Amino acid sequence: MTGFENKIETHQQNKREAFDGMRAYHQSEISHKSHAIDVLKTIMTAILTIYAGLVVSVVTGKLASIVIIVTSILVCLATAICGHAIVWATNKKIDQDNTKYEGFRDEYKTERRILCLEEELQKAGCASAWIQSQDRKKSGYSTTKLILNIFAWSLTFVATIATVFVFLIASTGNGV
Repeated sequence: MTGFENKIETHQQNKREAFDGMRAYHQSEISHKSHAIDVLKTIMTAILTIYAGLVVSVVTGKLASIVIIVTSILVCLATAICGHAIVWATNKKIDQDNTKYEGFRDEYKTERRILCLEEELQKAGCASAWIQSQDRKKSGYSTTKLILNIFAWSLTFVATIATVFVFLIASTGNGV
């Protein structure tokens, strides 16, 4: 076996290890996002149900308006705090996964450089996407975090609008 063939064999083994690690952390990111979105969807369903119940309470007059208004405000605050806390914790975990992912990615790039594989590619007229600079701030990982942040702000927005609506109908004293 030639020196270059040994490099390729070593590279293939290292590539498998690096890509397995990168794949594991990418799957972890997807899983964290999925779980967070499931929890946030459950919160959205719960607050819509609660606000519907508050509106019914106003219409039927079974609860005092002040109780309805205070409950509405507390639900809004709890929704905002819980939604943003869930997203903060999820984004923190996604950041940790991305750091590990980047470690495997950097190790793979370094290994390619040590084995001079980039030089062999360049001799063959190819350029490697691994060595070319990449802006990781615009990666899928950043988009995942943005989606979660938007979802948390959407929950807060819905709860705020619902609170205003409940306040308006409860303060009229006679329902809708």
